[in-house]
Amino acid sequence: MKKIMHVLMMILMILSVLMFTACDSSYDKMLQDFNTEYFTLEPTPPLEKSITDASFSADQMLEKRYTFIKDYASSLTAPKGGEKYDWTLQTEDENGSKTESVCSERIYDFMPGEDIKMDTETTLVLTVTDSSGMEYIDTALIIVINRN
Repeated sequence: MKKIMHVLMMILMILSVLMFTACDSSYDKMLQDFNTEYFTLEPTPPLEKSITDASFSADQMLEKRYTFIKDYASSLTAPKGGEKYDWTLQTEDENGSKTESVCSERIYDFMPGEDIKMDTETTLVLTVTDSSGMEYIDTALIIVINRN
C-alpha cells in the first residue's frame, strides 16, 4: 500500500511539473499582455474646457453639486478662454443670506470648513466673461462634511 502511494505521488509530481512547463506564458507576461490590450502607456492630457469651443455650454462649467471634506485643501478650475473670472459664494444660514466674491482667478483654491462653512446652504456661482463682454454663468451646491 505504501509503495502504491509512493508511485502515485511520483506520478502526480511529474504531471505537475509537465503541466507547469507546458504553460508558455508567465504571470508577468499575461499581465503585460492584458495591460497593453486595454491601457495605453502614453500620458494623455486632461480634457480642458474652453468657452471658445463650439460645443461649449455655460451650464457645464460646474457640476450641479460638490461634496468636500472639511479641512482638506480643494480647488476648482474654470474653463479657459475667459478675460475675467469671478467665483462667488452665496450662503444662507439662520442670520440670513450673504453674497461674497472669493476669487477672481481661473483656479479657485480653498479650504472647506474655513472658506466655506459647514451647516450652511452654500451656492457657488462662477461667472466667466469673454473679450466681448459676454458672461457665462453656472452654479453649484457646495456641501462640506466632516471626515469622522
